[in-house]
Formats: sequence, C-alpha cells, structure tokens
Amino acid sequence: MDLRGDIGKWLAGGGPVLVLGYGRSGRAAVDLLAPEGVACRVADKVVPSEEDRSGLERVVWTGDDDLDALESVTVVIKSPGALPEHPLIQEARRRSIPIVAELELGWSAAKAPLHSITGSNGKSTTTSLLAHLFATAGIESVAAGNIGEALSAAAPSIGAGGAIAVEVSSFQIEDLHEYRSRSAALLNVSPDHLDRHGTLENYFAIKASLCRRLDEGGVCIMNADDPTQTDLIATARRQDPNHTWVFGMSPQEGPAAFLDGSRLVLRMDADETFADTRELTISGPHNVQNALAAALAATSGGVAARDLASGLRTFRPLRHRLERVGRVGDVTFVNDSKATNLDALKMALFSFPDGVVLIAGGRDKGSPFASMHETVKRFVRHLVLIGEASEMIRSAWPDVDATHAGSMTEAVRVAYDRSRPSGVVLLAPGCTSFDMFNDFVDRGDRFRDAVLELRGGCGDA
Repeated sequence: MDLRGDIGKWLAGGGPVLVLGYGRSGRAAVDLLAPEGVACRVADKVVPSEEDRSGLERVVWTGDDDLDALESVTVVIKSPGALPEHPLIQEARRRSIPIVAELELGWSAAKAPLHSITGSNGKSTTTSLLAHLFATAGIESVAAGNIGEALSAAAPSIGAGGAIAVEVSSFQIEDLHEYRSRSAALLNVSPDHLDRHGTLENYFAIKASLCRRLDEGGVCIMNADDPTQTDLIATARRQDPNHTWVFGMSPQEGPAAFLDGSRLVLRMDADETFADTRELTISGPHNVQNALAAALAATSGGVAARDLASGLRTFRPLRHRLERVGRVGDVTFVNDSKATNLDALKMALFSFPDGVVLIAGGRDKGSPFASMHETVKRFVRHLVLIGEASEMIRSAWPDVDATHAGSMTEAVRVAYDRSRPSGVVLLAPGCTSFDMFNDFVDRGDRFRDAVLELRGGCGDA
C-alpha cells in the first residue's frame, strides 16, 4: 500500500497502529489498513461482536480505557469524536506517539486532489454541491469526510484525474499534520462547539488554519460577507492575491464569485455570468453563498462556467436542510434539523420573511441564545420548545409567545394548531439532538413521521 507523507513512513516501520474509536471514521481506517497487513489495534467503549469482526480476524480489540494498548504503537489514528482529554490521547502525548485525524490517513491514501470545505454552517450542502459540479463536468468525484463516506474509505477509489470534495469539521482539523488541499473554503464562522473549543477565537483559529493547508498553487476561498474573516482576507490578499479568492452577495474585487442582482457572476480574467438565483434548487440567501463557494472550488479544479450552470440546475438538495416534508391544508412543514447552532437557525428564519411557527430546542452547546432575541421576535409567530435547553431558551426570549412540548409528535401538533389556517412550521432547533434523538437525522425523521401522522389524522393531502 502506497501511503504518502509521514503516515507512510510510520507504518513502514512495522509497528502497530492504534485506532481510537470504531465509528464511521475508525471503521474506514481499519478497513483500509488491516487488509494490507498493517497490525491494527482498536480501542472503543464497545467491542464489536464476532459477526461484526468478519474479515478482521487479525485486528486486536480493546476497551478505550486500556493504556497498555499503546505499547509499541507507531501512530494513533483518532476519530473526531475522541476528546483531547481522553486518557489514551493524553498518554500517547506523554509518550510522544504521533496522533493524527482519520482525515490525515485518507489524505495519505488519496490520488486525486482534495477540495476542502469548512465553516459553522453549510458545509454538507456545499460539499455535496461541489461533488455534483465536478460530476456534471465529467470529472470523477465523491463527497467525503464529515459527510457520506469517511475519507479513508472514499479516497482510494478516485483516480488522479478526479476530485474529492471533503467536508471538514473543527474536530477533524485539530489533529491534522500534513494534510493539504487543492482548494480550501471557509464558509462562515459563528459561535459553535464552544463547549469543546472554549472561545470563539480558538474556534475561528482552528477553522482558519485549513486555509493554510494548501497544495502548491492551491487556492483559499473565503466569505467577504463574514465579518470574522475581514482581517484574514486582507492579510491573505496582501501576501498572495492570485490564490486568495472570495465570494459575496455583492460585486467583489479580484478573483471572486458574487451576486449581482439575481446573477451569479464568476470573476477571473473577466466577468462571466454562470447562473441566476431563479435556477437554484436550494433556497435561502445562505444557499446562494454556498453555491458561490462551490463554484469557486469547482473552478479551481478546472470546471468551466457552462458546466457550473448545468450542475446548479440539476443539484438535488440534501435531506434535513430546509427540506419541505409536507403540507396539511395550507400549512407547510419544513425540516431543518441540521440547524444545530444559532447561525444556522438565523439563516433558516431569513429564508421565510413572512414568519414561521418555530420548533426549537435540544441540548445546548454553550450558545448565546439572547443574541438571537430580536431576530426571533421579528420572524417567529409562535415558539414550540423541546428538549433540555427549553427553559434556557424561554428565558432568553421571554416576550415571544411560546409553548413547551414533551415529544416531537406533540410539538408538531401544537405548531400546526398555532399556524392555522395557513403558514410555515419550521423545525430549526439551534441545538444538538442528543438529549431526545440519536442524531439530527433521527430528529428530522421523527419530525417527518409526525407530519405524516398529523396529515393522516386530518385527512388532508
């Protein structure tokens, strides 16, 4: 197996590798390495059953509290969910054992150039759209990383002439070492995961560091409308103007993609209109920004403007992201379960200027709910609160008409009653889902099921 970089050197030394966490990322790492004869140890809270170990008989399994698992280990490959204070991580650092993200392993196995997407919101939509833009242009592509397949699983299947769109979370960036991209896009930065990163400044620094991890001649793509990026853009453009590209909702200078009226314009050597907002299959101003960012990344990979237009017209929106799941009478139900932070919630509300009945709540991540007070007063006709953060949100938005619900079924029923005779019910929780649901997908599916149940009970189509 030909792995580039230090990972290839470390594994060539013959020592075992410890894979910490056997979720999606950990499984991909083991599936890549074990068949090639690499000695793998896997540390996880749950040891897989014999049936789940099929084909992996040579893998050694251990609990994630066994420090002896680090004996003679050459490198630790870490799943993004493993916290920096994990005992095995701390002990590996004490022993000076290299610790890398699974994303780094995927980079080391990749033949095609990577195009990385990070930010607080819009990563999944932009990454999926970017892969679609490449495919529409006839370039072999895949969306991987924090979306779809783990990079270690997807990278080996794409040839050197293809392209890999990679969604990158802040958790994954923490442990990157040599990882590099043909393009790196920083969509936006707003308070998120502060329970892990501590401050917005730390969080921003982690996100922004991805823009320094570029192949020779690679481009950094940044959001001219995001005030947190203003200084970063100014510095980058002074240092390397030809490889600093920006996107924005108004005309921009230098290499850029921007909105001019309803036209999406690409500015390289000259201005070229490549789409109109009325052609987009994804709604909301934030998705115009996502389309502009994806267009720049695709352009860096050789996609022509005419192919950008075709790809934008044929892209199919992702589930759980402003997904219209049904109507009951004249009430429309919209599933934005992926809105797990306040900036995503705000963008969802901006997509419905006539106002909504909002279902919000879940497990808090240290978000400043009071900062959303005026926006919520403007856009929310009634608030239905669920989950652990209900009381905290209620106290942050005290003068917004609100109801508490104990389940998603109850929340949907209350929201429907408050919306009649017509309107929009929006699930945009602004919180994680782990207090009541397995993940945001489970939460969105329960919302859809509750809408279908309500529609059946009302006899409406």
